[in-house]
Amino acid sequence: MLCFEILVILCFGNASQHGPCVLFIDELDALCPKRGSSGDEQENGIVAQLLTLLDGLESRGQLVITEATNRANAIDPALRRPGRLDREVRN
Repeated sequence: MLCFEILVILCFGNASQHGPCVLFIDELDALCPKRGSSGDEQENGIVAQLLTLLDGLESRGQLVITEATNRANAIDPALRRPGRLDREVRN
C-alpha cells in the first residue's frame, strides 16, 4: 500500500472515530482522476481505496464527506454513483 492510500485510510478512520465531523477533500480531480487516463498505478490505488472507504461507511450521521473541484468531468465516474459523492452544487 502506498503512502497516499495510507493517508486516506488514516483520515477516514480519524474522522469516523471523532465525529461528528465534516471531511472536506479539495481538488478531488487531482487526487482521483479517471482510472486509466494517466496510467499511474498510485492514482488508481487512491481511487480504489477511496471507493472502498465510501462503500464501507455504515452510518453517515456522524461523518459528512464533501469535496470540491473545478473539473467535475475529470473525476472517476465511480465516485459519483449513488451513495458515494452523488450530490452536486454548482455556482
